[in-house]
Amino acid sequence: MIYLCKIYWFQVLETRKWTSLQNDVDVEAILANPLINSSMEDMRIWGEASNKRFSVKYGYRVVMERLADMSNSRILFIIWHIKVPHLVRVFLWRLCRDWLPLPMRLRDKGADCPFICSRCNEGLENSWRLFFTRQSSEFCWKEVGLWHHISRTIDCFKNFREACFHLFESLESHCRSLFAMILWSLWR
Repeated sequence: MIYLCKIYWFQVLETRKWTSLQNDVDVEAILANPLINSSMEDMRIWGEASNKRFSVKYGYRVVMERLADMSNSRILFIIWHIKVPHLVRVFLWRLCRDWLPLPMRLRDKGADCPFICSRCNEGLENSWRLFFTRQSSEFCWKEVGLWHHISRTIDCFKNFREACFHLFESLESHCRSLFAMILWSLWR
């Protein structure tokens, strides 16, 4: 049984904001739309596992495999085998998937935040600026002796993710660890 209330809340997809309907005519028109009728009964199907049983662990693995770009599998392998704390590897994984909560990404998700860099109040705050071109970042890279690698890379690439992938592939093992820890430190 459906109970009608005076105020109906719904999310407008274009604006990603919640609003309400107070007009009973609109509510009745929406509720009058039929749902898809199916003559088949619902049944559980999980075709991914050989035993046809679902587990959260297995479902997560399937989803992550489908999300992972096959061309990035070498980079992901490198990231998970860098000799740094596990927390830093998770950070690198999120960084390479562009899942860090930077203003550009937060705005895409509907958050109201400024684009200007919160640390130096100049320029757009994005991965490229935060990790490569901000004055304090450049100083860190020079101090640890990686700036010559990074400056050559940022001259060749215009995309942060590709530049980062190139550096992970081209740096030696000990330099990868240093690169990873500096990225983590700049983020913190």
